[in-house]
Amino acid sequence: MKKKTALALALSLTLGLLTGCGGGTPNKPNDLLKSESAAVFAGGDGTEEHPYVITTPEGLSAVRDNLGAHYRLNADIDLSGAEWTPIGAFTPEGGSDAERKIPVKEDAFTGVFDGGSHTVSNLLIHESDADAVGLFACVRDAHIYNLTVDGASVDGHTLTGAVVGYAYNSRLTAVSLTGANAIVGHESADEGAENIGGVIGGATNSLIDSCSAKANVVLPDNSGKAGILCGGLEATSVVNGYATGTLTAGDGCSEIGAVAGSVSDSEEITNSRVENVGITVGERAAFVGGMAGRIEHRQDGTENALVTAVSRCAVESAEIRAGENSAALGGMVGGSSASADDGAFVLTDCTLSGATVNGEKAAMVGGGA
Repeated sequence: MKKKTALALALSLTLGLLTGCGGGTPNKPNDLLKSESAAVFAGGDGTEEHPYVITTPEGLSAVRDNLGAHYRLNADIDLSGAEWTPIGAFTPEGGSDAERKIPVKEDAFTGVFDGGSHTVSNLLIHESDADAVGLFACVRDAHIYNLTVDGASVDGHTLTGAVVGYAYNSRLTAVSLTGANAIVGHESADEGAENIGGVIGGATNSLIDSCSAKANVVLPDNSGKAGILCGGLEATSVVNGYATGTLTAGDGCSEIGAVAGSVSDSEEITNSRVENVGITVGERAAFVGGMAGRIEHRQDGTENALVTAVSRCAVESAEIRAGENSAALGGMVGGSSASADDGAFVLTDCTLSGATVNGEKAAMVGGGA
């Protein structure tokens, strides 16, 4: 069971009064409702025209109680001293492969969060056996923008990121991870960690635009789909991305990269840059790249295949070290399992500078595995 901080408990009591729960009177005069709401938010009514204004940790915590509203951060928020409970949750719509990727709307954050160019600092989450972990656990049909998270320490099992654990049909714009950040994936019941990233763990049908990450990401054995900026991406593009930091993984890990570990059925990675990155993986590693680990595609229902355009991207000063029996190690992209005449991606105007694999000058693409 998740820990409940004193802050969250106090807030739940306050919100219970607002909604008539916990012994409160269901129908209160409007002026009383307004006064209680003002105690949590600094203004607004949650609409697009008048978003709820957040200036305190209590206000940020209250987002989880109205997951479909509009919010704007109007001050820097320091979360020191309390472990954070992620906003929203990832509950799959059904049991089929397609349904397992779609979050139930009622449980996910479906609103708009404007960070107002402010910073949320000292985020602490230790849920090593949990899925969908981050400031926001899960978002669907949502937009998060103009937000900085600084000094995060986040542990999870799968779908783990400092800002968003899992995004579906959503957009992250101008979201940055700064300072000293540790994002750690943990094994669970003999399963390694998967979809682990600095800003976002995993995303489907989404867009990552003008986002950046400085982070140290750590994975146990037999893990994958991990990156310093993003973990695993499906039908999700990255535009104007930036990554710096380290990624350390154990034996038997695959799909590791700085901007994204795994990219599938995605339109593009464009104008993105990797700088001063160190990636260290154990034995039997596969698909490890300075920009992206593995890029794959499938047929779109016709004779055409979906091909990812990797354009105007740069990798500068990236060091990749892998143990014995490792394959598909590249300075820009680790590789793809697609055949050479059926490439899953195309590189255009990309540059590689100071990139090495086990001490040798790195090739642009590592190949297959």
